[in-house]
Amino acid sequence: MRIKVDDILQMNHVDRWHTHRTHRTQNLSEHSAMVAIFSNLLYDRIVPEDQHSHEDRYTLMWYSLMHDLPEIATSDIASPAKKVLRELYDGDEDPFEVLEDRLFPSIKKIKQAVSGTPLKAINKLADNLDAIAFISKEGIGSTSKKIRERVSTEFRSKLVELAKQYPDYHWEKAEVILAETLKAAKK
Repeated sequence: MRIKVDDILQMNHVDRWHTHRTHRTQNLSEHSAMVAIFSNLLYDRIVPEDQHSHEDRYTLMWYSLMHDLPEIATSDIASPAKKVLRELYDGDEDPFEVLEDRLFPSIKKIKQAVSGTPLKAINKLADNLDAIAFISKEGIGSTSKKIRERVSTEFRSKLVELAKQYPDYHWEKAEVILAETLKAAKK
């Protein structure tokens, strides 16, 4: 099954951050594009140049653009709700993975291609960077500050894990990108 044009166009109509006060909305298309851009930047700086490949970059870009496609059916489920639902689920699999695979089997192949690879980790860092950038720039109130701090802490913790898991990569350069993102978002 292929991704449908209707699904791609629907991404323009799915708002993110709907449970938080923001100066403007961010839709799924904007988020996906920003994650792809951040993923490309991270790939360039983190992956040793002699390990760069067009195939990996293509896979990373495609996954970054499609990683949240199931949100056109589920909307953007808030992280606290996801955590509770995962705790309630008895199965060995992540309930959201099961749901996404059933709703959108067309993206299962690309998800499998990045699973257990540094590309998946780079995408997650890029996802965090977009969240930090958006909530820092557009968030209203103290909750936005808490979200930015929580996601920044998660980002840094993930870098420590990744440095152990993939020691030949330059994960410390992601910290520089985080600092650049936080600085740029304050303008």
